[in-house]
Amino acid sequence: GIKQFDSDRLSPRAFGHPGASGSCVVIDPERDLVIGMIRFDEGQRFRDFLKRKGELYKVITDCIVK
Repeated sequence: GIKQFDSDRLSPRAFGHPGASGSCVVIDPERDLVIGMIRFDEGQRFRDFLKRKGELYKVITDCIVK
Protein backbone atom coordinates (compact mmCIF):
# COMPACT_ATOMS: atom_id res chain seq x y z
CA GLY A 1 0.00 0.00 0.00
CA ILE A 2 0.86 3.63 -0.38
CA LYS A 3 1.00 5.95 2.61
CA GLN A 4 1.62 9.60 3.16
CA PHE A 5 4.92 10.37 4.89
CA ASP A 6 4.48 13.13 7.41
CA SER A 7 7.88 13.10 9.06
CA ASP A 8 11.55 12.63 8.20
CA ARG A 9 11.82 16.27 7.03
CA LEU A 10 9.81 15.59 3.89
CA SER A 11 7.04 17.84 2.63
CA PRO A 12 3.40 17.19 3.60
CA ARG A 13 2.79 15.95 0.03
CA ALA A 14 5.41 13.16 0.26
CA PHE A 15 4.12 9.62 -0.19
CA GLY A 16 5.47 6.16 -0.80
CA HIS A 17 5.67 2.62 0.46
CA PRO A 18 7.64 1.52 3.52
CA GLY A 19 8.70 -2.12 3.42
CA ALA A 20 8.87 -4.48 6.38
CA SER A 21 12.66 -4.80 6.24
CA GLY A 22 13.30 -1.06 5.97
CA SER A 23 13.23 -0.91 2.19
CA CYS A 24 11.17 1.97 0.91
CA VAL A 25 10.35 4.25 -1.95
CA VAL A 26 9.42 7.85 -1.21
CA ILE A 27 8.19 10.45 -3.70
CA ASP A 28 8.12 14.08 -2.65
CA PRO A 29 6.58 16.09 -5.51
CA GLU A 30 7.07 19.38 -3.68
CA ARG A 31 10.85 18.89 -3.71
CA ASP A 32 11.11 16.99 -7.04
CA LEU A 33 12.62 14.14 -5.04
CA VAL A 34 12.52 10.35 -5.25
CA ILE A 35 14.30 8.20 -2.66
CA GLY A 36 14.60 4.43 -2.99
CA MET A 37 16.31 2.27 -0.40
CA ILE A 38 16.61 -1.51 -0.54
CA ARG A 39 17.39 -3.93 2.28
CA PHE A 40 17.38 -7.71 1.94
CA ASP A 41 16.21 -8.38 5.50
CA GLU A 42 16.12 -6.72 8.90
CA GLY A 43 19.42 -8.17 10.11
CA GLN A 44 21.22 -7.45 13.36
CA ARG A 45 21.56 -3.71 12.81
CA PHE A 46 17.96 -2.98 11.81
CA ARG A 47 17.31 -0.68 14.78
CA ASP A 48 20.46 1.32 13.93
CA PHE A 49 19.23 1.60 10.34
CA LEU A 50 15.84 2.96 11.46
CA LYS A 51 17.51 5.57 13.68
CA ARG A 52 19.81 6.69 10.88
CA LYS A 53 17.16 6.72 8.15
CA GLY A 54 15.92 10.10 9.39
CA GLU A 55 19.49 11.41 9.35
CA LEU A 56 19.85 10.29 5.74
CA TYR A 57 16.63 12.10 4.75
CA LYS A 58 17.91 15.22 6.54
CA VAL A 59 21.19 15.20 4.60
CA ILE A 60 19.32 14.77 1.31
CA THR A 61 16.74 17.47 2.00
CA ASP A 62 19.39 19.90 3.33
CA CYS A 63 21.24 19.58 0.00
CA ILE A 64 18.22 20.52 -2.08
CA VAL A 65 18.26 24.14 -3.14
CA LYS A 66 14.85 25.62 -3.87
